[in-house]
Amino acid sequence: MAGKNRSNIAASILENPQLLEDVYNKSINSEGSAIKENEKYLDSVSGKMQILTNKTQELANITINSDGLKIMLDIVNALLSGVNSLAK
Repeated sequence: MAGKNRSNIAASILENPQLLEDVYNKSINSEGSAIKENEKYLDSVSGKMQILTNKTQELANITINSDGLKIMLDIVNALLSGVNSLAK
């Protein structure tokens, strides 16, 4: 039924069907937990920075005039450098 490689797994399931049911129920009950964890991450500072990075890359990909984008990024970098200097 399970072949040579998985015969031990099949034998375990046949000997203990409660184990299979437990695993099935846990998988049903954990539905959506990855989505919730991702939502928590996206609401964090790191998540927001990642969204900003992704949006910047998207803008760079669709912008025809990349020189204008470079100038804009240079201005943002200069502003952030000034803010960092003030913070120190």
